[in-house]
Amino acid sequence: MHHLVSIKTPRRYIPVSQGFFVTATTSGNTKFENNQRVFVTETSNTNSWFLKESSSYKKLKNQNNIEEDIRPKFRIGYNSPNGYDRQLLLTIDENTTMSYDWGYEAPLIENNLEDMFWNIDESKYIIQGINSITETTILPIGVKTFNGGSITIHIDALENVSDDVSIYLKDHGTNTLHDLRTSPYTTNVNSGILNERFEIVFVSNSLSNNEADLKDSLNLFYNASNTSIVISNAKNIEIKKLKGVNILGQNVLEKNLNSTESQIIMPINLATGVYVFIVQTSEIKITKKHLYEALIELEN
Repeated sequence: MHHLVSIKTPRRYIPVSQGFFVTATTSGNTKFENNQRVFVTETSNTNSWFLKESSSYKKLKNQNNIEEDIRPKFRIGYNSPNGYDRQLLLTIDENTTMSYDWGYEAPLIENNLEDMFWNIDESKYIIQGINSITETTILPIGVKTFNGGSITIHIDALENVSDDVSIYLKDHGTNTLHDLRTSPYTTNVNSGILNERFEIVFVSNSLSNNEADLKDSLNLFYNASNTSIVISNAKNIEIKKLKGVNILGQNVLEKNLNSTESQIIMPINLATGVYVFIVQTSEIKITKKHLYEALIELEN
């Protein structure tokens, strides 16, 4: 078994006796000044510690006003078929971009048999910084396995992340959009490096008043008596498209409607299971999870 997760989560300050790497854009001397040293214990608000143990501790403590890091951080975990574990870090920082930012991203320097990494400008990273997240933010993730098999991607930890931010894993291989806040995502992969299959995407659960009104005016349900999906459209919004998928990400229904009728009926015979239906309107896109349990009578 191989585990790439350290006992302590890396923080801003480097512990006593902890080795570290320094990289630079040009050659030259690396200089460390005494005033760069601070005393920070593990029990402080920063939950990390660095270097200094001195008789002038009180003076140094007063000189160094340690600011709490309030940046949102997403720690995404990976479990490989052969027992490798990896944790990726995403930090929201106004000084960064969607591309490589010197001093903010951390490259993947190991060459493990199995691993996971952020794809930034076709290079591999284990730490990524971006300046904001929106419903259109897409963060590609690469996955590497030796012989293929079952992998799991999950949320290890969230720091300073609002509850109204949803975190989804998009699997292009199975056409699945999985809510990582709800549960880890497990799937099978082929051997080798997969650079284009997985993405982290973000959806906010909060809507503007106008969007909330539109959402409340639409209702979708399954009518078992005539085996059909029914859309109730109280405000006669233009409904452009209806799509339904099962829990495997397989399409069970997809139809262009372009209708403003107050009630739309779509015949479909569903087996027992969980389905997600996406109603696309001219204003917003609404996703509803629909559970239908069919009663099946078996005859000898």
